[in-house]
Amino acid sequence: MKPKIITAVMIITALLLPMGSSAIGPAVNVVLKDANGVKVGSVIGMEAASWPYVLTNEGYRTYFKIGNGKVQVVAEDGVFTDTDCFEEMGNAYLNRKKLLGAVFSPLYDINNVYIAGGLLYSPINAQLKMVNIRSKREADGTCITLVETNEYFPAYPNDPGITGIANTAYPNRMLIE
Repeated sequence: MKPKIITAVMIITALLLPMGSSAIGPAVNVVLKDANGVKVGSVIGMEAASWPYVLTNEGYRTYFKIGNGKVQVVAEDGVFTDTDCFEEMGNAYLNRKKLLGAVFSPLYDINNVYIAGGLLYSPINAQLKMVNIRSKREADGTCITLVETNEYFPAYPNDPGITGIANTAYPNRMLIE
């Protein structure tokens, strides 16, 4: 019985050691850099060989396609607005908690987003608020007029000073180091 307790204590102790501890090995910091060698953020995962998930120094995350240097996260369920998305006016809101702390696109057509400068972000600590919604921008670009009151998370035009993600495409070739 005693060897099992000692083994359990050793496993728990190992799990509690900091990742940079020499008992486990050196910490690895994999980063994404643009063609000028400027660090975009730390790579925190990859869906495919050229599609890294990145966490900026400011704590915001996003997803890049290395071939074009552009953000690839899309608000799949649309962006709700309190005025009229046909006019591209009003405040943006989201109904998905998973986009908190993320920089994302309101449209699938990433090139149109960059032409319009339309990247959005949702604050890491955003709280739900009751909103009178007037329209919904679908990810395919269509706008649906609706009238409803519900709780949503706020989204704002991307601010590189807050998120660490540029509103323009990054210079290519991007590198993972």
